[in-house]
Amino acid sequence: MEWVETTGKSVDEAVELALDRLGVDRNEAEIEVLEEVKSGLFGRVRSEARIRARVAPTKPRAKEDRKRTTRGPKPGETAPAADGAELESGAVVASEPLPRVRRSPAAKSVKAVDAVVAGDQGGDDLAADQDAIAERFLIGLLAAFGLQGTFERHDVAEGLVEYRIVGNDLGVLIGPKAQTLTAIQELLRTVVHYESDGHAGRILLDVAGYRQKRRAALDEFTRKVAADVLASNERRALEPMTPADRKVVHDAVNSIDGVRSLSEGEEPNRRVVLLPV
Repeated sequence: MEWVETTGKSVDEAVELALDRLGVDRNEAEIEVLEEVKSGLFGRVRSEARIRARVAPTKPRAKEDRKRTTRGPKPGETAPAADGAELESGAVVASEPLPRVRRSPAAKSVKAVDAVVAGDQGGDDLAADQDAIAERFLIGLLAAFGLQGTFERHDVAEGLVEYRIVGNDLGVLIGPKAQTLTAIQELLRTVVHYESDGHAGRILLDVAGYRQKRRAALDEFTRKVAADVLASNERRALEPMTPADRKVVHDAVNSIDGVRSLSEGEEPNRRVVLLPV
C-alpha cells in the first residue's frame, strides 16, 4: 500500500488530512511522524508538522490457524431447521440453498461458499475464505428480508474489496441517507473479521449501485464547486461527510489546477473545504 504524506499546523491536523486522503479511520491506518511542529520567535510557527500514512497492511494467518470447526448443538439445544438460516459465531449461515438468491456471472465462484459450509476450506486462499464468509452473510441477509439479488466482487484498491448486491427493490437495505447500508456494512466487516480471525482485508458494501452513483455525483459536484472557487477566489465549505466521501472529494480536487482541499471539524461533523491556491 502506497504512503501519503501530509502537513498541518499540528500532528493531529496532518493525520486527519492523511486519513481523509486514504478514506479510512485512524485504527485502520499506519502513521509515522516525520517532523514535529517547530516554533519560532513570539510563538510563531516556523515549520508545520509532517507525517506519512498508509492503510495498515493485513498479516496472513499461519496455516494451522486457518482451519475452523463447526460446533454442533449442545445437549438440550434444538438443531436449526433445514430450510432456514442460523446465526453461528456471529455470522448468518445459509444451511440450505436459498431459491430466492441468484448469483451473477461476475460474482465470485460459489465453490468457496460450499467449502466453508462443508468445513473443507482451501487453507492457502485467504481471499476465497473472506469472499465465502461475506457471501454467506449476504445470502442470509437477503433471505431474512425476502429479497432477490445477485452478488459481485470488485477490487477497488490494494487491500480494499467492495461487495455489491445488484437487484430491484433493495431500498430497504439502503435506508435514509444510506444509514441502513452503513450499518449493514459495519456488521459485514465485523462478521468477516471475526470469522477470519481478524486477518481479512478492508471491505466496502454497495447495494443497487448506490455508492457508485454517490461517488459519480460527488465527483461532478466537486468540480462545479471548484469552478465557483476559481471564479470567485473564495473558499467554499461542503456539508459534513463520511471519510469515504471526503476521499472522493479530495481525489477530485487533486486533479484540478488552482484549487486545493483540506478538512475541518470533528467527526461526525467533519467537512471538506475547497480553497484557491
